[in-house]
Amino acid sequence: MSGFRYSRVIALFLVILCGFASRASGALPDTLGAKRKSPSGAMLRSLVLPGWGQFYNEKYFKSAVVFGIEAGLALSASYQNDQMHRFDKKGDSEVAKFYRNDRNRLIWWLAGFVLFSMGDAYVDAHLFDYDISPGLSLSVSPAMELTLRWNAPKPSR
Repeated sequence: MSGFRYSRVIALFLVILCGFASRASGALPDTLGAKRKSPSGAMLRSLVLPGWGQFYNEKYFKSAVVFGIEAGLALSASYQNDQMHRFDKKGDSEVAKFYRNDRNRLIWWLAGFVLFSMGDAYVDAHLFDYDISPGLSLSVSPAMELTLRWNAPKPSR
C-alpha cells in the first residue's frame, strides 16, 4: 500500500473514531442532579488524542502528564527510526539493528501506555461524582487510648 493510501486509511479511521467519541461524549443524565461522565467517551477520547480523556474528566494535571509521556515516546520512536534508516543507508547493519530494536521497544512502551491511559480515563469517568470526603479519623485521649473510626462514604448517586 502506498504512503498516500496508507495515510488516507489512517485518517478515515481517526474520523470514524472521533465520531464514536463524540456520540459517547455527553455527560450522562442523573436523577439526583449530579454531573456524570461517559466512561466509554473518556476512553475513546484518550485513544484519539493523548490526555483528552483525562481532560474530559477534569483531571488537567494528569492530562498534561499523559500527553507529555505519549508525545515523548512517539517522538523518541520516530528519532530511533530515522537513525535506523541513516545507519542502514551507510551499511552499518549492527548499529541499524540497535536502533531498530530500540525503536520497537519504544513502540511497545507507547502501546502499553496508551492502553493504560485509556483505562485510567475509563475509571476516572466512573468515579467522577464519587464523594471523597474524609471518613477516617484518628483520636488519642489523655489516658493513652487510641481510637480509629471509619465512616463509609455514601455515594452521591
